[in-house]
Amino acid sequence: MSRADKIQIAVLDFEGKGLSQVEASTLTDRLRAYLEKAGTFAVLEKEIMDRILDERTTGLMPCVSPECAFEVGDILRVRQVIVGKIVKIGSIFSLDAQVIDIETGQIVYAASLNYRGGMDGLLWEIRTLALKLNDGMNKASSPVAKKEKKSRADKIQIAVLDFEGQGISDREASTLTNELRTYLEKAGTFAVLEKEMMDAILGRKAFELMECISSECAVEVGQHLGVKRIIAGGIVKSDRTYRVHAQVIDIETGKTVYATMLYFSSGIGGRLGDIGTFALKLNEGMKKASSPITKKEKEKEKIAVASDRTAPTITISQPSITRGMKKRISEKKIMVRGKASDENGIYEVLVNGVEAQLSADGTFWADVRLRVGENILEIIAENTKGNRATKSFTVIRESAAPPPPVVVKSKEFIFGDYYALVIANQDYTYNSVTDLDYPIQDAKKIIAALTEYYTFDKGNVYFLENPDR
Repeated sequence: MSRADKIQIAVLDFEGKGLSQVEASTLTDRLRAYLEKAGTFAVLEKEIMDRILDERTTGLMPCVSPECAFEVGDILRVRQVIVGKIVKIGSIFSLDAQVIDIETGQIVYAASLNYRGGMDGLLWEIRTLALKLNDGMNKASSPVAKKEKKSRADKIQIAVLDFEGQGISDREASTLTNELRTYLEKAGTFAVLEKEMMDAILGRKAFELMECISSECAVEVGQHLGVKRIIAGGIVKSDRTYRVHAQVIDIETGKTVYATMLYFSSGIGGRLGDIGTFALKLNEGMKKASSPITKKEKEKEKIAVASDRTAPTITISQPSITRGMKKRISEKKIMVRGKASDENGIYEVLVNGVEAQLSADGTFWADVRLRVGENILEIIAENTKGNRATKSFTVIRESAAPPPPVVVKSKEFIFGDYYALVIANQDYTYNSVTDLDYPIQDAKKIIAALTEYYTFDKGNVYFLENPDR
């Protein structure tokens, strides 16, 4: 096939986060080269792109949103445009790319990958991304795919607010939220509003997004964005355990139509994969909430919901906890025992995100590791109907007592002999004088300190015990 017969595409410079724009541009150049070498598409050269855009003085760079890509693609006279971003956190690289069809303005394909390592290895991973994009665009361009592909305009429009981070940085929370958006878009059921478009709309309306985690705030934001549903949530890190939770809010009714949470323990690379699992749970839950049901099914659902709202009860038997008090121990671990009760039966019990041992009568137990200092232990019990109860308490693992100071006796610092007279009286003759508590023992401790940690010879320390004159 000649180059003139191939689909003309352009690859815009990827946005770099956590790495320089020069590095991001270099990696984008490598992606262009690999796509051209694949032979399926004709990739517009970077120099020609820059010349055309400079002449038109678009002011659109950097360009990472589908809306911006659509405008640039129209100027460049290509059929499809690829935009994306490369995010680096520590030694983890996260690459995301979207292919936008200029005729329809729709995202026809999206690909992503995660890589841990140095820049040299990342150059090879760019080849993997190029192959994924090439295969995906090839399939999306086939007549069958075009006929079967659901129009983006027909999908329910949703937006995902940046999740609140607790125990992790705002940057990590934002990166994981972006991953969630990508996975939800790739699932193909819903049309997810791009982060850049959200920021542009809310910026024009001077809307403040900080700390927007309540349903009322989410509804107000959703109305500004013009979407049907909005997802709000948070990511909480406690010790080595992560908990991500989200609720899907219908903008028209203001009600939560679906909510879910997920616990996991892993590094940032593993968390990116866990976010994919979480996205699938959200996608399936929203699909069920969006499916039409009959009046009879609605009545059944109302009855089921009305009878299944009761959460389990949790009783903690070990350790013994006084309400409002913090438990102090010196051990590295603590055994948590208790009982979860519910007439529908207990499905599982989690202690700080880790599944506890569970018996048929609801008795549970788990051995929990503690760090030195304050530890918040959270117990979650879930019944077979999905209702949950939570109970938490604080355990303080006390640090070891520091050793006594070591005083090295050195003749260089002794300028003479030291003498001490220690007097202790246990019993006083006169009733008007109050007896002291254990003065003899205290005096002996003072003598021991003088001779062990200071430069007093034992023969120079005199002790008068209960003198009568």
